[in-house]
Amino acid sequence: MSENGFYGGEGESALHDHDEKVKVDPGTPPSLTWKRKLSTEENSLSEFGLSLKEMISMAPIGYRLWRHLRQEKSEHGQLMDLPDLTGFVFPGQRMTLVSSLAPHGLPSVTFAIAAEGTNTIHVSECPSFVISGNSNGISARDMWNEIKEDWNHATEIVSLRAFGCVKNDATCSKIYCLCRIFMRYTKFYGTHSNVASDIARDAIIEHHKWESEIEAWQRPILDDKRLPEWYPPTLFNELYYLNSGGTIWTDGSPPVHSLRTIQQRRDCTRDRWKDLNPKFVLQVYRDVVATGNKEFAEAVWPSVYVAMAYMEQFDKDGDGMIENEGFPDQTYDTWSVSGVSAYCGGLWVAALQAASALAHVVGDKGSEDYFWFRFQKAKKVYEKLWNGSYFNYDNSGSKTSSSIQADQLAGHWYARACGLFPIVDEEKARKALEKIYNFNVLKSREIWSGVTYAVAAGMIHENMVETAFKTAVGVYEVAWSEQGSGYAFQTPEGWDFEGRYRSLGYMRPLAIWAMQWALTQHKIPRQEMKAEIKKNL
Repeated sequence: MSENGFYGGEGESALHDHDEKVKVDPGTPPSLTWKRKLSTEENSLSEFGLSLKEMISMAPIGYRLWRHLRQEKSEHGQLMDLPDLTGFVFPGQRMTLVSSLAPHGLPSVTFAIAAEGTNTIHVSECPSFVISGNSNGISARDMWNEIKEDWNHATEIVSLRAFGCVKNDATCSKIYCLCRIFMRYTKFYGTHSNVASDIARDAIIEHHKWESEIEAWQRPILDDKRLPEWYPPTLFNELYYLNSGGTIWTDGSPPVHSLRTIQQRRDCTRDRWKDLNPKFVLQVYRDVVATGNKEFAEAVWPSVYVAMAYMEQFDKDGDGMIENEGFPDQTYDTWSVSGVSAYCGGLWVAALQAASALAHVVGDKGSEDYFWFRFQKAKKVYEKLWNGSYFNYDNSGSKTSSSIQADQLAGHWYARACGLFPIVDEEKARKALEKIYNFNVLKSREIWSGVTYAVAAGMIHENMVETAFKTAVGVYEVAWSEQGSGYAFQTPEGWDFEGRYRSLGYMRPLAIWAMQWALTQHKIPRQEMKAEIKKNL
C-alpha cells in the first residue's frame, strides 16, 4: 500500500491482473483527497481516455493530471474526441474550442479543451472527421488507422492529444483541461464563448498553485495524530457532494423548470414543516458568527424576521413554544408528532436566541428584546420534556411520546455551534447523549448518516470526543471502508442491516464538517445571561 492509498507492488498483482484502474482504498489517508492510477501490471495499456460525460462532471473547471508509471519503456498517448473544434495556441499549450448549437434558439454551448506541452510531451489537435454520408473527408476509421500508424496525425481529426515517451520506472505527467461556460466562474470571466479558452489557460498555468493551496489546507488535518485514521479522508471525501449534488441554478431559463407544482418552486416548500424556518435562522446566524460579516447580517435580517414571524402561528397557547400538528410536519416525514416536541421545539428555542443575537448585531433593539423574551418562555416549556434520562419525543401522551429520538438535541447542538447559550443544562445534555449512544447508536437497525455525524458533533461540544468518534465511525465502516457497502462518493441518506439504502448521494453527510467545526471552533467568550424580561414586548 502506498502513502496515497493505492494498491501496488509485490504480493498484490494477483488481485489486479485484469484491472485497468487500480482501486483507491478510501480507508487509507491520502496526501490529496483522491487520485486515479493506471495499472502497472500489464505490459501494455489499453486506451484510457475521458468520455464526454466524465469531462462534464469535472468541476469547477476540471483539469486532470495523469501520472503513468510503467515497468517497461513505452510510448503512450491520450486522446479526447469532441465535435466542431477550433484551435488556439498559447506558449507551451495547445487549445481547442468546442462549439455546439442548441435547438430551438437556445444559447449555444462552448467548451475549451487544452493540453500543456513540455520537452517530453507533444500536443496536437485535429478539427473534424466524417461520421456519415459519402463525403470525401476523413472517416472515423481513417482517424483510428492514422492513430495506430502515427501518433503525430495531422489536421483532419476531432481530437486533442498529448503524446510522450515514458522510460522504465519513470513518471510522465500529461495535463488536460476542459471548461464549459455558465458555471460559477463565468461570474468572473463573463459568458462569451471565447472566454472558455481564458479559463482553460488559467487552469493549466495555475493548477500547481491550486493543488498546493489544497494541500496546505488539508495537511494540518491529515497530520493530526490525535484524530482516528479513518476520519481525515472521510472528512474531505464527503465534500464530493459540493461538485456532484450541490448545484444551485442562478442563471437558468424561465422558472418553469424549477416548479414542483403550479407556482411552487423546488426550493420554496409549501409544507407546514416546523423545523425549516428555525434551521434557516440558525444557519444565517452561524454564518454571521463564522465570517463576522455584518453586511451579510444586515442583508438577510428582514428575511430572518419574516421567517420567525411566520412561525408564531404555530404557538397555539401563547406560551412561547411552537406545537407540532399531529402529522409528519418536519424532516422526519413519516413520523407524526403532536404538541411540543424535542426536535422541533429545541430548534425553535435555539432559533429564538439566534434571532435575538442577530437583532443585536444589526442594531434592532426592539426585536432583540422581543425574541429574547420569547426565548426565555419557550426554554421553560422545553425543559418539561425532560424525563430524568432524556427529552421525550413529544408531550402528546401517545405511545410514541417517550421514544428516544437521536436528534432530540439538534437545537442544543446548533446553539453550541453558534456560540450561543446552551438551551439545556450541560448535565442533562450529557445524560441524553449517553442514552442516545446506548440505544440509538449501538442498537439501531437503521442508520442515518447525516444525523449520525450531527449527533457526534453535539457530543464533541459536550466534551464527549471519544464517544463522538465511536458514533461516527459506523458511517465510515459502511460507506467508505473496503469492507463496507461501496457507498463511497455517493453516501446515502440512510441504510439498514439488511443492505437496503435510501437516497444515494444525499446532502446530509456533509454534517461531518460540523464535527470538524466542533473540534476546531474557537471558544467564544460567553457573556453573562441577560436579565429576564418580565413582560411581553
